[in-house]
Amino acid sequence: MAKIIFEVRDREANHVKVETAENDLDKLLAGYDQLLKKLQEAGFTPIKARGNGKAREKVKFDGKVCPVCKSPVYDNRTKKQSGEWKATAPDFTCSNKQCTGGTAKDGTKKPWAVWPDQYEIVPTT
Repeated sequence: MAKIIFEVRDREANHVKVETAENDLDKLLAGYDQLLKKLQEAGFTPIKARGNGKAREKVKFDGKVCPVCKSPVYDNRTKKQSGEWKATAPDFTCSNKQCTGGTAKDGTKKPWAVWPDQYEIVPTT
């Protein structure tokens, strides 16, 4: 018995997980393409896996200082929750525009940033 779990974004960019019921793997795989097509027709966009598919270790930081350049970070979570910023914005970004701790989709260096599920806030010692 197996399940397929789709991670998708809805029209408002909310992260949604859709799980199939448990079933025989062969039956699940036979209906995979049809289910994916139905999700897309309903306005959901599949979230593509990043990297090599291996789980990344979460970045551990204090929520105040960039772990790359030690500059203060902006906490964007309140603005995201209020709707002032898009839900797809990073939760934290480095305030130093010269920081090169992040990489854009095109490969250029950008200030460090993290999104939900990529970090863990740990107290400073």
